[in-house]
Amino acid sequence: MLCRPTLRQLTKYYFFIFILFTSLSAVYSQKGRIQWTPEETHWIKQHQVISFGYEPRWEPYEIYENDEYSGIVGEYVKILERETGIDFQPIKNLTWDKTLNGLRNGNIKMVPCCAITPQRKNFLNFSEIYLKDPIVIVTRSDAPYFSTLDDLRGQEIALSKNYYTIELVKERYNDIDINEKESIEACLTSVINKESVAFIGNLNVITYYMNHMGFSNLKIVGTTPFTSGDIAMAVTDEYKPLVPIINKVLKHVSSKEKHAIRREWIANSGNTSFFQSQYFYWTLFIIGGLILSFTVLYYWNNVLRKIVQRKKKTEQQLKESLIAIKKNNEEKKVLLQEIHHRVKNNLQVVSSMMRLQANIVKDPNASRMLNEAVERIKTIALVHDRIYKSTNIDSVKLQEYTETLYNDITSQFDGVKKPILELTGDNIDVQMDKIVPIALILNELITNSIKYAFDNQDNPKISVLIKLPESEKGLIINYSDNGCWKESENSDHFGTSLIEIFTEQLDGAYELNKSDDGTVYYFEFNTNLTDK
Repeated sequence: MLCRPTLRQLTKYYFFIFILFTSLSAVYSQKGRIQWTPEETHWIKQHQVISFGYEPRWEPYEIYENDEYSGIVGEYVKILERETGIDFQPIKNLTWDKTLNGLRNGNIKMVPCCAITPQRKNFLNFSEIYLKDPIVIVTRSDAPYFSTLDDLRGQEIALSKNYYTIELVKERYNDIDINEKESIEACLTSVINKESVAFIGNLNVITYYMNHMGFSNLKIVGTTPFTSGDIAMAVTDEYKPLVPIINKVLKHVSSKEKHAIRREWIANSGNTSFFQSQYFYWTLFIIGGLILSFTVLYYWNNVLRKIVQRKKKTEQQLKESLIAIKKNNEEKKVLLQEIHHRVKNNLQVVSSMMRLQANIVKDPNASRMLNEAVERIKTIALVHDRIYKSTNIDSVKLQEYTETLYNDITSQFDGVKKPILELTGDNIDVQMDKIVPIALILNELITNSIKYAFDNQDNPKISVLIKLPESEKGLIINYSDNGCWKESENSDHFGTSLIEIFTEQLDGAYELNKSDDGTVYYFEFNTNLTDK
């Protein structure tokens, strides 16, 4: 006689079928995505687990903490695992110094993030470059101004031990003293403590440390002749067949996926930062204070209720009023501190970026005007100071702010006919922490229009349309002028890079149309910029 299966047995059976079907579907979906050669297929099968080295503290590119490898490079490693089926495992308890020594002696075979230098080519095989970012100079906020590495000759700068920047500086600037430190954090601390006058490194890494790790009293002051840090994956000769496999996977990564990775780690999503930890402690403090206050008031209320029963209603109202007042004061204090910090840091970034542009421009007059514009930022700082002290401390009306910014910029151009500004659309309230990237984008557009568009235009005009999309989430800005742009042949397109970076930071995209009748920029930002 056959036994009827129990409900538990049926559940296990169907669960097994579901797991089997899911696994087969996953395997099948991977087939055909990348065509491997027989040699590559054989190599992959022979190397199902690969251990790799890394730099544990190179945020936002590489982060290793709590036995987990993450960051921008970490996302590319996951893609490599997904496409090849190889299990890439980070070796525990490494530093970059240990990683580089391991690559030299052959104990470590592979590293997913490595800048390309002539010395490293002697013992490593590199994949295609998949990350590029500017190399810049950073110093203390109160330090003398250094525009180029030539200004640092005879000075001492801090550099991370065994980083590729040491090779670059020694090769071309042997009269600059190098103070080697164990980490980027140690280098920046050395600059703050006046042990070193400056530090040079990747722009995104430095910006991350300034905005997320509490290094707010630093500023970016100049560029370097090292136009970008070329980052690739690297292997020793023993793992050389892995290079074409990596290149196929990198080539297979879509632009959409690359954008999503950069947005997650550069546009402040998915990271544990210095300020988040501060919010955590503030939250614990407020909750603890409220609990303590409630306990004291509750005990006091019980005592008074036994003595004077008639005052029960009055005491209850008093207790609720005290709690509401205390909570309101604490929230306002935290909000004011956050606004103050964000404004301070963002204005430092704005000032630093404009100084970078001044260093790149070869025309002395243009450089002078840009440096004068830096001084105008102090006026913007005063505007923010007044706003956060007023009753409306959390937003700015974008149309009014745009008109003020336009007047500040046009006042810096002597002998140039002032274009007419046409502002249309909605006077939208934009949150304080989102207004600075938008202002930087508008600053680049208005400045470029005045410099390059109106040489042969008798009636120059700039039009800005600001409106909410139909979903009322995000923002649409349509910027146009009626000039014919004639950019300098020596332009390095740094302003275009700034527009792209800050558009990306706000989870946005833009379209550009140029013609003899004018230039049009159309921006769509997906980040919620208003209080709605």
